[in-house]
Amino acid sequence: MMIRSIICDDELSACGVLKEHIERYEEEKGVRFDVYVCHDSAELLARLDEQGADLLFLDIEMPGMNGMEAARRIRRTNKDVSIIFVTNLIQYALQGYEVQAYRFLQKPVLYPQFSAALEGIVARLSRMAADEIVVKNKEGYVRIRAHRIDYIETWQGHVRIHTKDGEIECCQSMASLEKALSGSAFFRCHTAYLINMEQVERLMANELTLSCGECIPVSKHRRKQLARAMTEYWGGMLL
Repeated sequence: MMIRSIICDDELSACGVLKEHIERYEEEKGVRFDVYVCHDSAELLARLDEQGADLLFLDIEMPGMNGMEAARRIRRTNKDVSIIFVTNLIQYALQGYEVQAYRFLQKPVLYPQFSAALEGIVARLSRMAADEIVVKNKEGYVRIRAHRIDYIETWQGHVRIHTKDGEIECCQSMASLEKALSGSAFFRCHTAYLINMEQVERLMANELTLSCGECIPVSKHRRKQLARAMTEYWGGMLL
C-alpha cells in the first residue's frame, strides 16, 4: 500500500524530523509513503486540490492562514483525508474535533508517539482501500469509494458511474466494473445497470428505487437472482 502524505510546516527542522520518522516507519513496517513537503497553507490547499492525499501532517501556527483554518477549508469538500496536527499549541485540541483530526502530536515529535499514531492511520487506510476502485476516464485515473456509488449505467455507448459526489464517465466496460466490485454489495439487475444494494429502498417486480430517488429497471431474466441477493443482503427480511 502506498500512502500519499503531505507535511505542511513552516519550520524546516520540523519537516525534517517527520521525514526521518516516516523513513524509519517504512523500514520497520514495510508500508510505503509518497511524501510531499510544503511550508504554508496556500500551497497545501493547492497541492491537495491538484493531487489529493491520504494523510496530512499539519502545523497550526504558520504565517498567513493557520493550520486549523486550513483544516476547516479542507473538511468542506474532503471528509476522507486523515489529519494529524503537529504543534506546540495543544490548547487547540478541542477545536480539532471540529475538523475530525485524528491525533495531535506535540513538538518535538518523538518516534514512539509518531509510530503509535500511524498504526491507527494505516489500519484505517487499509480498510478504505478495500472499499476502493480505480477507474479510467479521458483525463486519467480516478479513485472511487465503492460505498459512495449509487449505480452504474451504460449510456450512449459509454459507462457512467453515479456517485454521491457526482457523475463520472469512464472508459471501462460494464463487465470490468462488475468484476472489480464483485464481493461487494453490487448486483447487475439489468444489462445496462449495476446497482449498489445498500442504496435500494424499494424493490418491485420490474423496477427498484434507490435512496437517491432514481428508478432502475429490473430485467425479467434477473428478477429471481436479484430477489435472492436482496434477501441475503437484507438478512432474510423478504417474505
